Amino acid sequence: MEFIIEIGDENQKQLIEQELKYVEAITETCSPDLNLRQLIVASNFEAKINAMEGVETYKAERGINPGDVLVAAKIVKVDDGFAIILSPHLFTDMHDIQTRCFVVLHELSHIVNRLLFPPIPNDSMISYQYLYHLYGMYDEYTSDRFAYNLVEDSFSSKSSHWNSYPNKQCQWGLSSHH
Repeated sequence: MEFIIEIGDENQKQLIEQELKYVEAITETCSPDLNLRQLIVASNFEAKINAMEGVETYKAERGINPGDVLVAAKIVKVDDGFAIILSPHLFTDMHDIQTRCFVVLHELSHIVNRLLFPPIPNDSMISYQYLYHLYGMYDEYTSDRFAYNLVEDSFSSKSSHWNSYPNKQCQWGLSSHH
C-alpha cells in the first residue's frame, strides 16, 4: 500500500504516515483482500476526488445548510483496487487519533461491504432505486457500527474529541456493549 501525504512539512508527513501504519496491518490480514492500493491525505480533498474520479461535481459539504456535514473521507476505485482519500481537516485540532481512526475504519468497512455485497440488479428502475437506497443505509449503518465498536475497544481511555464526536452522540444505536 502506498501512503501519499500531501500536507505538512517532512516531519509532519512522517508523523501522519506513522499514525496511519495500522491500516497496512489491518489490510494485510483481511479476508477478503481489500486491495487497498493507496491511502491519501489530500491537500485539497474535493479536487483530489474530482481528479481521481474524472468528474468536476464532487462536493464535500452535505446537508440543507452550508457546513451542516463535511465529508472527511471517501473511497475511490483505482485500477485494480481502492484508494482511501482523507480530508486535511482530519489533521487539524478538531480531530485526534481516535476520531481519525473512526473515519478510516469506517472507510475500510465500506470497502468490505462493496466487495461482499452482490451487484444491484437494474432490470427495474423501482427495484434498482429501492435496493440502491437500502444498500446505502445498510452500508452506512454497518460501517459506523464496525468503526465505533473498534475505537471503543481499542482505546482504554477516551479523548474529549471522541466523547464529543458527532457519531458518538448516536451510541445508543451503535454500541453492542449495552
